Amino acid sequence: MNPSTACDPGRHEELADPAAIAQRTVVRDRLTRAARDHEPILIAYHGGSQPGTVRHLVPISVGRDYMDAEDVASGCEKTYRIARVEFPPDSGYLSLRYEPEGVNNAARSIGEHFHDVRDKLEATGWHVTLVDDAIELRAFFKNGNMRKTAALALHYSEFSVALVDDFDGRGEYEEKRLSKRPYSLWGKRLPTARTYSKLSSATAVFMEEARCLAPSRAGQGGTP
Repeated sequence: MNPSTACDPGRHEELADPAAIAQRTVVRDRLTRAARDHEPILIAYHGGSQPGTVRHLVPISVGRDYMDAEDVASGCEKTYRIARVEFPPDSGYLSLRYEPEGVNNAARSIGEHFHDVRDKLEATGWHVTLVDDAIELRAFFKNGNMRKTAALALHYSEFSVALVDDFDGRGEYEEKRLSKRPYSLWGKRLPTARTYSKLSSATAVFMEEARCLAPSRAGQGGTP
């Protein structure tokens, strides 16, 4: 018997159960797609100090047995064992493909989408700049002046520009293409900008970041 298997009864049971292997493959595939799309998910994790706790994660990389993911609540990157990951029955695949309370589900533009939650964002201390294709949140200095740099921003761009070379002697030229991931999100807590194919997916992360960064939370452990 493999010593590593003998030390891990759960691993031994999984190897002996084709259904468990198939289930883990399904879970891994779902996590891999979430990592590829930078999309947040809800999982029940049967490990750590509180087994079974539902966690809000953004998968970063997924391997054979483990995945690295950002814990949205803490902003920290952690490692999770895939065999201990379960999707809660009511979570669906990407459980945060939802519209936060108050958001206009039928809207097509960013401006329409966030119109009904603007007051809620402003109530937490944000200055909100909202137009058809963008929303930006700015905090204020102690003297009441607004900061010039946005702490969080979500933009829509229908097209992307690619450099193309047909090797016909003309050299490289720019070609405008329809963007497959037209929503771009960046913020103070995000190491790099993220892109999304769906506004609902971008909204889930935007609203969570807005909550974590809210000026009203600066004196309560939030990011100023």
